[in-house]
Amino acid sequence: MSQCYPFVSLYFYRRSTAIENKTDPDLLNMAFTILAIMWLACAVAFLVVTKSEFYHTFTSTITGWQFTIDSYNKSDNPETKMLTVFDNHSSFTESIKPEVIAYMRDNWAEWVRTEPAWFTPKFIATVAELE
Repeated sequence: MSQCYPFVSLYFYRRSTAIENKTDPDLLNMAFTILAIMWLACAVAFLVVTKSEFYHTFTSTITGWQFTIDSYNKSDNPETKMLTVFDNHSSFTESIKPEVIAYMRDNWAEWVRTEPAWFTPKFIATVAELE
C-alpha cells in the first residue's frame, strides 16, 4: 500500500481546490512522470536482485509465527529446527513449546556426544531462556 501513496497524494493534490498558488500543471505532469518512472525502476531493480524462489513471499498471507512453526514442523534437520525456534521471537513458538522441549529432551544426549557446529555454548545458554 505504501508504494501507492505518492501517486494517491499527487492525485489529491491535483484535484484540490483549497490550495492556493498551485504548481504549474505541466510541472505536475512532469513530476508525476518522473515519480512513476523512478518507482518502476526501483520495483524492477528490487525484483532483479531478489531470488526468484522468494517471489511467493510477496503475495503470501502466512504470518511470521505460522511460517516459523511450519518451518520447525517440516524440517528433519536438528540445526534448522533449533535455530528456527531460538532465532525467532519466543511468542512465535509459544504454541509448540511442549513439543520443542520434548524434541530437545529426546536429542540432547546425542548433541552433547556429537557436538554439531550449531550446538555452541551460546545456543545452550539460550535454551535456558525457553523454560
